[in-house]
Amino acid sequence: QKQAKSGEEQFVIHKKAYSLIDKAVTQMTICEIRHSGDTADEFYEKENDYYDEKGPELEEIMLRYSKTLYESPFRDYLEEKIGKVAFKNIELKIKSMDEKIIPLMQEENNLATSYHKLIASAKIPFHGEVLNISLLRKYLTDSDRKIRKEAWGKLSDFFSENSEELDRIYDKMVKNRTEQARQMGYENYVDLGYCRMNRNSYDKDMVKNFREQVKKEIVLHNHMDYRNLKEYLTLTYEVNCDGIIVGKGIV
Repeated sequence: QKQAKSGEEQFVIHKKAYSLIDKAVTQMTICEIRHSGDTADEFYEKENDYYDEKGPELEEIMLRYSKTLYESPFRDYLEEKIGKVAFKNIELKIKSMDEKIIPLMQEENNLATSYHKLIASAKIPFHGEVLNISLLRKYLTDSDRKIRKEAWGKLSDFFSENSEELDRIYDKMVKNRTEQARQMGYENYVDLGYCRMNRNSYDKDMVKNFREQVKKEIVLHNHMDYRNLKEYLTLTYEVNCDGIIVGKGIV
């Protein structure tokens, strides 16, 4: 890239590099999908462990490559070809990644894997079946209140039984991400997290403002005088032939 004599030449090189990066990321994504589908599969467990370690190293290599685009003397030409948003995303990547935090990123990956394996290990007995959390979910919203209550109880039991390990993972993850943020020059993980999620058109202050607008303009506050609810709601009743209310709704 640095030896390119023109924007056109650099763009040709970029397309080849992008193709190589795409192949690597595709393999990582396939592994993630298949490992999450069956965390007990030994082959994909080992491959996932490999990517937990090598993923951050690859990310740092990709960042170095992206910096050559970002600092290119042919930036204007490249922006016309791949768009200005691509360069905004590179800027966010520069703000969120550095070689010095690779060990912390590897630990973060290991913690995330431990959490996913723990959740996937659930074997919850329910109505003659042994279910994982995904299969239990349909009973959490069952039309029968008793079934819903029983299902939520079973789910709560699982998390209670594994609370010590969940707390350990959560504690280490918070400390890990906080340290990553501080090493990257942030007060906490919030700003670093926004960069990693490619929030290229809004920031935390804008999100805070949006939440305040939702609270003010949309939500019916709990402290509202219920006498004023008539301004928002129209109640309808269904009455049977004996004059007994058998149903009601809100319009």
